[in-house]
Amino acid sequence: MENKINLKTKYKVRVSFDDPSSVNDIIISYYLPLIQSKSFSLYSTLLLDSRNTMINTIFISIDRIVSMLNLSFEDIENAITKLEIVNLIKIFKYSDDKIIFHMLKPLSPKEFNNSFQLRELLKSAAGNNNFEISNKLFNSLKDHNLDHDLENLTKKLKVDKTKGQKLNVSYDFDLIKSVLIAKKIDWNSFWNKDLEQVILDLVIVYRISAFDIAIEIIEELKKGLINLDSLRDKIRINFEKGNNFNSIIDSGNKTKEIKLEYLKEMNVKDYFVSKLNRVPSPKENKMIVKLNNEYRMKNDMINILIDYSILVNDGAINENYIFKIADTSLKENINTSEKLIQHLRVSYKMKKTKNVKEFINKNIQMKDKPIF
Repeated sequence: MENKINLKTKYKVRVSFDDPSSVNDIIISYYLPLIQSKSFSLYSTLLLDSRNTMINTIFISIDRIVSMLNLSFEDIENAITKLEIVNLIKIFKYSDDKIIFHMLKPLSPKEFNNSFQLRELLKSAAGNNNFEISNKLFNSLKDHNLDHDLENLTKKLKVDKTKGQKLNVSYDFDLIKSVLIAKKIDWNSFWNKDLEQVILDLVIVYRISAFDIAIEIIEELKKGLINLDSLRDKIRINFEKGNNFNSIIDSGNKTKEIKLEYLKEMNVKDYFVSKLNRVPSPKENKMIVKLNNEYRMKNDMINILIDYSILVNDGAINENYIFKIADTSLKENINTSEKLIQHLRVSYKMKKTKNVKEFINKNIQMKDKPIF
């Protein structure tokens, strides 16, 4: 976004098309997987504001949007960036402290399909099946061959069995570059093999879309040069907040069998990389050796302990917690991965029950306290 805004910036809204309510279905089916909920909320709010006579007679502080949507100012900035990239809004500077949001009409399904960049970004974000569903919803399959350019799909991951669990990845970096170009960012000035490797790691571990990676790169560039560790950590933290890592402990029986096979094939160091996008620290390496030698645990059992620690310790490897479980396993002769999973499932169920009881008791105590 070229025009810097802040909480004191005032705005008006102008719409470049008739009947704003008619675009809602297209926004939800085609644009929402790209821009996500916060940007969708902002776009919808601005469309509503465009019909507000008071707002469009006088300029209103942007703080109003922040308060109304219950978002941080950083969220609003990020939402605006996404809307600009997919060409749903343009911002015009009216004066030093005033701007005009110019709302642009979303592309029709046919136009969206004809845009290679948007089409492939949507496949990357939502998956090819959801892309086809959107097309069926708008009866536009006749307008576009869905198998066309299939080899250019953003993510093509396959496991090479002859080389263990290393992933051979072919990735369309041009999709990310095209988003940066849309923001008039010269990617040549910072793009290198190290950045490409980090992007591949993020795709493998977090299945993050090209559009979202581009957004994170843009956010990094606002601080100056790209810090690869910062880029990786931010995406990891965001992932951990909304994902319980698909732990084998709370998965269904069919899923458990598939994951268990996966854990048995993986050595512990590779599992660290696939789960946490990093190698074990020297201290964690010592923990692994001790579990191997003193506790006579095979790799799959150690992987399960790591998996469980991540689940119950907010994404952290808690060494003391892991050794506590290992001690119990040794005493109770829990010597297979199946037995360990069964033991941890009971423990996890008790932990969840305890948390629920504590939550209820806390609320009862708060209820009994006087308001004043």
